[in-house]
Amino acid sequence: MWDIPSLMTLLPEEDPMGMLQLLGGPLATVALVTVLAAPPAPAPALAPTDPAFMDPVPTDPASTTAGTAVPPTADPGVSADTRTFYATHCAACHGETGRGDGPVAPLLDPAPRDFGSGEFHIVSTTNRRPSHQDLVDSLRLGVPGTSMPGWAHLAEERVDELARLVHELMVESAAAQQTAGPVDDALRARVAAELAPGEPPRLGAPPELTPALAARGAELYGTHCVECHDIDGRGLAGRDLRDADGRPSPSRDFTRGLLRGGTDPLQIALRTHLGMPGTAMPAHELPREDLWAVAHHVSGLVPPGAQAERQPVRREVVALRLDGPLDPPADEPRLAEALEAAPWDRAPTHTLPLLPRAWDDPVPESLRVQALHDGERLLLRVSWSRDGLAQAPPALRVELSDEEEPPLFAPRVPAGSRASWSWPPSGPEAHGRAATRFTTERGRWLLLAHPADEGLPLPAQGNLRLRLHLRSGRALADTVWHELVLGR
Repeated sequence: MWDIPSLMTLLPEEDPMGMLQLLGGPLATVALVTVLAAPPAPAPALAPTDPAFMDPVPTDPASTTAGTAVPPTADPGVSADTRTFYATHCAACHGETGRGDGPVAPLLDPAPRDFGSGEFHIVSTTNRRPSHQDLVDSLRLGVPGTSMPGWAHLAEERVDELARLVHELMVESAAAQQTAGPVDDALRARVAAELAPGEPPRLGAPPELTPALAARGAELYGTHCVECHDIDGRGLAGRDLRDADGRPSPSRDFTRGLLRGGTDPLQIALRTHLGMPGTAMPAHELPREDLWAVAHHVSGLVPPGAQAERQPVRREVVALRLDGPLDPPADEPRLAEALEAAPWDRAPTHTLPLLPRAWDDPVPESLRVQALHDGERLLLRVSWSRDGLAQAPPALRVELSDEEEPPLFAPRVPAGSRASWSWPPSGPEAHGRAATRFTTERGRWLLLAHPADEGLPLPAQGNLRLRLHLRSGRALADTVWHELVLGR
């Protein structure tokens, strides 16, 4: 059975807590204050049986934590621990054998990569097969704008072994698709040779950006790129493009920094020259100097720091320790006033990228988070931008975990290891205090929680992990798990 927190974002909007009661989940005890844009008429509630908004339940929950099957010629460089890590953190989307058929895969768009296809979007070889470094880079940095997180916080050895395991699964899955029986050594060797990465293209070093090169880049961009990416790089003209499987493959908006392979000229030159296999992005046979000219032009369309801000990797969220206790008044109007008057000017603001479960869902690209605590209570202020949102106030869920590496999608969660709070509640009895709504140009939530009431007290030593989920209309997005650093 999937854990209750994972189901929360997929429950009907009109009564999520009521549905939790039916599922036997714990009710949250929390004072939750929201500051939102004035709400228009609410969006239609999501039916609880709508398959697009339900986490699938695997027939054998233990199968997603038992480890991947080890083929007879398993890479000796992949430890048993790494195979278990894949089963726990990767198989939910990519499947146990890497076919992109994990239990969560139907909820995601773009779909998780099918390793057995041999097609990876980020490649740097002439035969367009991923090199080991290509796989390492994709694992470490994630894929901005999709549900693929980055694992930059893991040890280099772990990421290296995961890349080896992905290659192993690619060969095994591709070979299995070519025979009705077991994969023998001859077939495995032939497929491995077919999927072996080629040599890197000889692009040379990036030339210095001169006025002449910039002018040439603008000219070439206008000839080869504007049809999909627009003259300003926003990509609106390519919203209806399809990939090799007929799925939506809209053009990237360069101005948002959501480039899968990176925003430096070398990575853009590689994407331009080699294309992105399996997507609507074709390869371009251009002279070397022209490739660099286009790469410099596209790189210039990306605002400084935009890529780093939206990289879906774990970050530290520092919770400022207050000198005195958070002792809020009992009545709601005074509670909201007291929480707004907290020393937010002393608390750092952290930008946490959101991973949309569907590429074209109108959700914010990130949430801004501040945190305070008094050793027992936690106060969060979460801000969002209404740009592009559906015409309804979004719902928010906050999760805390004391697990060192909580799975993004978990079939089972150890008792007492997680706590969660959600807005909107289903009624005045859903939380310790009813939610209060205010009007402002931009929205934000204020969450005052006592995690010990949920069986997860703030630790005297060490940190917790924090994750946020947002729903707007039918759009869903999540952050990765971040490190909640409790100031002492």
